[in-house]
Amino acid sequence: MKYINKRKIYRAALIVILRNRNVHEIATVNTLLILENIGLIALADTAKEVLNTFASDTIFCFYGEMGAGKTTFISALVDACGSADVVQSPTFGLVHEYRTKEGERLLHFDLYRLKSFDEAFESGMFDLLVSGDRCFVEWPERLEGAMPEEFVSVKISRMGEQIRIEAERKSN
Repeated sequence: MKYINKRKIYRAALIVILRNRNVHEIATVNTLLILENIGLIALADTAKEVLNTFASDTIFCFYGEMGAGKTTFISALVDACGSADVVQSPTFGLVHEYRTKEGERLLHFDLYRLKSFDEAFESGMFDLLVSGDRCFVEWPERLEGAMPEEFVSVKISRMGEQIRIEAERKSN
């Protein structure tokens, strides 16, 4: 068992760390989940862990630099939800819709090229965000302050071939 430096986990009162086949480390603190040293092979297990931790949540907002792996991780989440659809970045269409085998709708937003709040409003994006369907939103900072009240913040960073993911339930 390896302990993650406690300074990396703010408000850390209780730290539970699991080792999953020496592929990645998981630390859970209330509703904060930190996954480190994730290789591309482990993304499927990591996606399942995030979905299990935040099973009742429907809106996931993804933060990270260009190329950090947001779309790649969303693809793993869509797979873990039970969809066979191929995930692509919806940059030019703002939103892509996927379906699980059970018919559940999954929505993938990419707000990188969003020009204005009006464009988001006119596209019906806000109606989709409060539809109750599971929503994965890249570049949510483009609509800072206009996102639904509660969501899961997913911060992704890349260190070479390794990925670090921090997921935490947030309220506006």
